[in-house]
Amino acid sequence: YKKDILAQDTLDIDNNSISELFYSGNAAMMVHGTWMAGILSEPYREKNNINVEIGAFPYPSISGNQPTTAATPDMFFSVVNYSDHQEEAFKLMDFFILGEGIDLLAENFLIVPGKVGFEPDPNLLTTEIARQSYTSIADVLSNPQSALRQQDFLTTPFGKVLQGIALGADVRSSLDDFQKEIDSGKFE
Repeated sequence: YKKDILAQDTLDIDNNSISELFYSGNAAMMVHGTWMAGILSEPYREKNNINVEIGAFPYPSISGNQPTTAATPDMFFSVVNYSDHQEEAFKLMDFFILGEGIDLLAENFLIVPGKVGFEPDPNLLTTEIARQSYTSIADVLSNPQSALRQQDFLTTPFGKVLQGIALGADVRSSLDDFQKEIDSGKFE
């Protein structure tokens, strides 16, 4: 901050703002997840008027260790219990998760699937840095070190508390109720 390398309001930058800065070449790095692999694709960048070459790398790395990630999905399917077509929906899910559909999803959205041996269309990754970046992401995803569901604590019950406060609930009583939940022992 003292050398004006970082603006003092950087913590207030939202996803759209950082994307705009990054895609225009005015930010050196954008921290994101594997769901953003599509930006490695030159056709995607051309279609979206992104005129910079983009790469990706795993982080953080601890000296002497391999980069890793928690085994959490970037996308998922679900079927509501009141659907009249649950059986058909489960068959479609099987197609996209276990069958040839994973290839369709991966190619159309340039995701990095967990499918062993998957190779993306070479027309999507046209530069060496794009190919290296995609391989780097796939390597990290093929070696998950945790099954931690990272956001459960925020969504249940703390997310409900935050949502309530945002919608006008009393802050003190909301936090007191949340503390009672924590003290209940359910989250140990």
